[in-house]
Amino acid sequence: MLFQADELLGLDVNGADGEEIGKIEDLIFDDREWQVRYLVVDMGGLLSERHTLISPESARQLDFDSSALDVALTRQQVEESPEIDLDEPLTQQRLIELHSHYGWREAPIYGAVAPPGAGSQTTANATATPAVGWYGIPVFGDWGPMKGSEEAKAEQIRRERAPDNPEEIALHGMDEILGYRIRATDKLIGAVGDWLIDDDWFIRYLIVDTRRWLPSKDVLVPVAAISDIDPFNSDVHVEMNSETIRESPEFDPEADEPLNREWEERVFAHYGLTEYWREQ
Repeated sequence: MLFQADELLGLDVNGADGEEIGKIEDLIFDDREWQVRYLVVDMGGLLSERHTLISPESARQLDFDSSALDVALTRQQVEESPEIDLDEPLTQQRLIELHSHYGWREAPIYGAVAPPGAGSQTTANATATPAVGWYGIPVFGDWGPMKGSEEAKAEQIRRERAPDNPEEIALHGMDEILGYRIRATDKLIGAVGDWLIDDDWFIRYLIVDTRRWLPSKDVLVPVAAISDIDPFNSDVHVEMNSETIRESPEFDPEADEPLNREWEERVFAHYGLTEYWREQ
């Protein structure tokens, strides 16, 4: 089943103990595997404000009819987890702590680029532990809150686990990227309207809103066609020309019929790409 990312926002997150943990506020995904890595959950009430990250690894049942996501965590477990400050960068060390606390699989190693206004430093000359900014802009070095021994420990873990030639991976918040411009190979063609996600929490399609550039129409672009997400210029680069995107089958998010495999085959055939289910 495919569902829109927007459908998840505002859903109740219920714990294994029957207690409500909070509501989904955003989704964080990586730009290499195109997988939702974390749900940003607002745990705050009227008198307090607190956010936490929950990996889809802990998801048990997603029920849109009851507007709820059941997870295999208790509220107490979540309350005792490392705190997440949305005003601070999310460091690799904090991700390691989160995964250790919940017993999740090892946290992926994420790349880094400099934050806005920080000059031309990149991962090629960065030696400090990467951190991920809220949202979408990974940072490193003194921009992250880690200092001293904590930073050294995380850097040692990163070096031990990183491949010989690691590809740079960045984390992005879906809410932040909504409205980013879509840059085809020849010109602007639309804006990010939403994303389509499958049952395994992989993003399969970008929904392109072309209303400002073309007659009112939403189209899908498989994420395999995306070459880059540029948070500095608020652009998503697609390796297709504007005519190809414009002529792709129209997507109606309000249609009663769910997106089926036959329709997906039409989309992939149009773009000349290998279907993701044949690559698995």
